[in-house]
Amino acid sequence: MKKFMLFVVFCGAIFANTLDEIKEKGVLRIGVYRDNPPFAIYENGKIDGFEIELSNKIAQEIFKENPIVKNDINATNAQKGTKDEPLPPVVDFVIIDGAKNRIPALQDNKVDAIVAIMTITKDRQEQIDFSQPYLSVNIGILSRKSDKIRNLNDLKEKILIVKTDTSAQKYFEKEGIKTIECKTNDECYKALKSGAGDAWAADNLVVLSYATTDETMEVNIQNLGRTDFLAIGVSKGNKELLEAINNALFNLNKSGFFENAYKTKFEPFYKGKAEKKYFLLDGIYNSLFL
Repeated sequence: MKKFMLFVVFCGAIFANTLDEIKEKGVLRIGVYRDNPPFAIYENGKIDGFEIELSNKIAQEIFKENPIVKNDINATNAQKGTKDEPLPPVVDFVIIDGAKNRIPALQDNKVDAIVAIMTITKDRQEQIDFSQPYLSVNIGILSRKSDKIRNLNDLKEKILIVKTDTSAQKYFEKEGIKTIECKTNDECYKALKSGAGDAWAADNLVVLSYATTDETMEVNIQNLGRTDFLAIGVSKGNKELLEAINNALFNLNKSGFFENAYKTKFEPFYKGKAEKKYFLLDGIYNSLFL
């Protein structure tokens, strides 16, 4: 089994697009979710949200100019230009359906980077490389207000909904709480609404987003487990691209991008339900090195 895993990682590094190849082609392919407001939402042929804006800013840092945003997930990456009149660079967003499909998208060279609410874990670090963090999370639980779930004891004899291959799934498997799996956030939410489960456990910033838009839902438990860090994933060994992304994150933090995103996107969206510490890189880096 170990030999097989090493082979997969090695192949991923061979076939991944290098930074020079990305610049030469003028295309940066980024894997994103479609159903994670305020991070990413795909509607009417347009994708928007914080992680989309973050990806565009990183692309600007890499290409040193404003890229064209390509929303068509089935579009070809090929561009046609001339040496004298090259086309502007392109950010090609590729929709990733389900947490378990994020790493394979990198290993199969379908994307150059993943920006899809992915936490850094030891298992994932064996398969891909991660940038410096850009947000932090704990585990939260979304439940119906009428069920009055206030603490973990209230989950005994209950059915908990979790996404496959997530920190929440692993946490509650250890706790011995009965779980059922779902593939996407929308699927998890619909399962909770339909009564297939009694609560849904995921990153707190994810479940809190549903509590802000559905008055029948609430998140009374939102700081479970250790603090995890969201980061951008790249193929194992793609050092130049990883360095470029880290430099971009540093410059964006220095320019006030994350502070502005908190004030203009996160604070209005969450309406005070999510703590500020999760959104600002200075606080995140302080937590990392304490």
